[in-house]
Parts: sequence; structure tokens; C-alpha cells
Amino acid sequence: MPRRKGNWILATVERALAEFGYVSVPEDLLESDYEGPTAPECFESRPTWWARFFGTM
Repeated sequence: MPRRKGNWILATVERALAEFGYVSVPEDLLESDYEGPTAPECFESRPTWWARFFGTM
């Protein structure tokens, strides 16, 4: 049951964000390789879309 509750919470949050015009980007896309121009010192390993937009938090 906790997993279903978690899915319900996530769906509720995503609906609320969509109402404000936000778009949810799946994690697997953010973790995919970024092949554009990069500064090598900005990345610990391979450049990803996550690092491209949010840095290496």
C-alpha cells in the first residue's frame, strides 16, 4: 500500500505543477548523455543533461 500512496502523492504534485505551467522531465532523460559544448572542469565524469542545467549539485 505505501507504494500506491507514493504514486498518488507524486501524481498530485505533478498535476499541481502542471496547473502552474511547469513540465515534468523524466529522470532517465536528465541522466542521458549531453553531447553539446561543455567545460570539462564542470563535470565529475560524463556530461549529462542534469549537469548541463543544474550543475553538479
